[in-house]
Amino acid sequence: MLKTELPVKIIQFGKGNFLRGFSTWMIEILNKETDFNGGIEIVETFDTAKSQQLINQGFKYHVIERGIDNDIIIDQITIINAITGLTNSVKSYDSFLKLALEPQLKFIISNTTEAGIAFKSEDTDINQPLTFPSRLTALLFYRFKHSVHLEESIFVLPCELIDDNADTLKGIVFKYCELWNLPPEFVKWLNNTIVFCNTLVDRIVSGYPKTPDAFRERINFQDKLMVECEPYHFWAIENKGQINKVFPVWKTNLNIRFVNDIKPYKDLKVRILNGAHTAMVALGMLQGIKTVDQFMSDTRLRTFLENMLTHDILPTLSHSKKESNDFKNKVFDRFQNPFIKHQLSAIQLNSISKFRARLLPTLKKYIDLNGKLPNYITEVLAHLIWLYRQSISPLGYELKDETQVLDIFKSAWSGNGLEKAVSLLLGNEELWGEDLLSIEGLKNEIIAKIKLLNSTKVN
Repeated sequence: MLKTELPVKIIQFGKGNFLRGFSTWMIEILNKETDFNGGIEIVETFDTAKSQQLINQGFKYHVIERGIDNDIIIDQITIINAITGLTNSVKSYDSFLKLALEPQLKFIISNTTEAGIAFKSEDTDINQPLTFPSRLTALLFYRFKHSVHLEESIFVLPCELIDDNADTLKGIVFKYCELWNLPPEFVKWLNNTIVFCNTLVDRIVSGYPKTPDAFRERINFQDKLMVECEPYHFWAIENKGQINKVFPVWKTNLNIRFVNDIKPYKDLKVRILNGAHTAMVALGMLQGIKTVDQFMSDTRLRTFLENMLTHDILPTLSHSKKESNDFKNKVFDRFQNPFIKHQLSAIQLNSISKFRARLLPTLKKYIDLNGKLPNYITEVLAHLIWLYRQSISPLGYELKDETQVLDIFKSAWSGNGLEKAVSLLLGNEELWGEDLLSIEGLKNEIIAKIKLLNSTKVN
C-alpha cells in the first residue's frame, strides 16, 4: 500500500488514538472539502507495534464516528489519507531535523499529555534532546539555520490540556534557548516568525473498536489501526498571526473556532469533562470498572459523579449556573453514548499530572470560596493515591505514567505505613507542582478516606 503523496504542511508530535481521531481527521476533511492539500508527517519518540502497522498500511486507517446527535443516529466512516510518513526523533534524529525544511510546512501539532510540556535542566545537549519542548526547539533552530523561507510563519498548536498550553510551551522553548546558549538572532526570529496559539480540544476518542468485525465489510482493507470516536468535536484556537486565513475551516462544517480568549471554553471543558474522566479512573478502576459507559451504568458511581460536579466543581466556575449545568448535562449524554466503549485504562495515562491540571485548581478554588475541603474531589484524590500504590491496577492493567512518577509512588509505599506514605506523596512538589501538605486538613482527610476504601468505596 503506497504512502500518500501530499506536500508536508503539518508536523504532528504523537500518533496516539486522540490525534488520529481528532486533528488528523480534521486535516483529512479539509483536504477533501477544500483546497488545503496538506500532508502530515508524524514524529514519534519510541517505536511501537502501532509504528510498524502504520507503515504496513501505507499510513492509512479509518475513523469511525458513532453516536447520537440531536436525536439522529450518526454512524459513518472516513478513510484517512493525509499522513505522508513517520519519523523517529531519536533513532533518526537527522531525518527529524530535516522536516523543518519542508517548503510548505505551516503547522506543528502536538499531544504529549499534560506531562509532556516540561523543562528538564539536565537536557543540555541540543543533539540529544530529551523532551518534546527541547526537540521542538532543536527543530526550529535547524529551520532558522538552513531555511531560505525564514519569514514564512509557522503556527504551533499544542493540544495538551494545561493552562495556556502554547504560552507555556513557548516559555520552555525560550528556556532551552538560554540553556543551550542559542544566538539572540534566533530568539528574535522565534518571536517574529513562530506563532504559538493556545488551544482547547474536545472529542471522546475511544480507540480501536471492541467489535472490529462489525466494520469489515465497510472498510477498504484489514485495518488494525481504525479508531472509534463520538461525532461531537470542538477545537478552539487562539486567533493569532491571522491563522484563520491559512486554515480554511470556514469552507467546512468542522466545529473549529478562532477565538481571542481560550479560558472561558477551557474552564468548562477541563474542569467538567476532563475532571470527570480523572474521577472515573480513580474510582472505577479500583472497583473493576472497565469503561465509561459501565461507570455510568452503576447508579452509585454515577450519583457520586453527579454530586462531585454539582457540589464541588460547578460552584467554582465563573460561568452562569445555567451555562455550566447545560454543559454538564451535555457531557453526561456523551458519556452514555451507547456505541462508544471508552476504556478507563486508556484514560488513565498520566493521571497524576491530569489531577494536577484538572481537579487540583478546583479543589483550591473551593477552599477559597467555602473555607473547607471539597468532599468529593478529596475522595477522588484518596482513591488515586491508593490506586497508584502499586504499578498494576486491580484489573491487571499496568498503570501508564511517567517513570519518575511511578518511582515516587513505589518509594513512598515501600516499607512505610499509610500516614508516612501519604505525607511523602502529598508533600512531593514534583507530583503536584506544590506542597499539598500546606492545605489545612488535607492529609488527615486523605488518610481517613483511604482507611475506608476496603469497606466503603465512595461516599
